[in-house]
Amino acid sequence: MAKACEDAGFDAFWIAEAYPWWRKHGFEARSSTAILAVIAAQTRRIQLGWGHHFALHETSGSGGYEARVMQDLAGDRFLLGLGASKYS
Repeated sequence: MAKACEDAGFDAFWIAEAYPWWRKHGFEARSSTAILAVIAAQTRRIQLGWGHHFALHETSGSGGYEARVMQDLAGDRFLLGLGASKYS
């Protein structure tokens, strides 16, 4: 989907850690970090947004480590959105 958006001229593609959405669509244990890494490898121009929550089960340090990985993979195309989890 991200590649199709890039090909169609979209400027950004966002993915979020929305576990209820993943669960609803049968993707119970998916890593948004791993998925966005694959998207980064398959695209060249489109900005890649990652909506990340820092819930009680995760430290800000571990989220920062994951964001750094995405910045290394996507460079200046990486956008980080932070928020609180409704489901923490």
